[in-house]
Amino acid sequence: MLSNGKLILTINELCQGSVGCITVEIQNGRGETILAITENAVFTDKHVQDYSALLRGLKEALSLGAKTVHIELNNSHIIDWLNSAADIPPTYYLDAFHQEVQQLLVCFEEVHWELKHKRLYT
Repeated sequence: MLSNGKLILTINELCQGSVGCITVEIQNGRGETILAITENAVFTDKHVQDYSALLRGLKEALSLGAKTVHIELNNSHIIDWLNSAADIPPTYYLDAFHQEVQQLLVCFEEVHWELKHKRLYT
């Protein structure tokens, strides 16, 4: 299923009227979807929603044996925070999410980030 242990992890918002959903899609290195999960947005804060979805996707990628993960995310703040390009604002209570994601990221041999401005409305 895996091509050279590489997985592509895409996190998207899926908006249906006033109901928000987050999708986590995992593809192998050939672009074939291995797993797609859609969940109702439990948290009202977008950053918390995205961190939560990222955690879910990273855990799934590790369980599938990924060594390299290419993460596509539409939240530039999280990418900056995780790459230490910016500090998490003190008003956000994201430290626990941030630390857990960082602990999972070190389990991969390679991590690549891509900012995707993709919102899906239905």
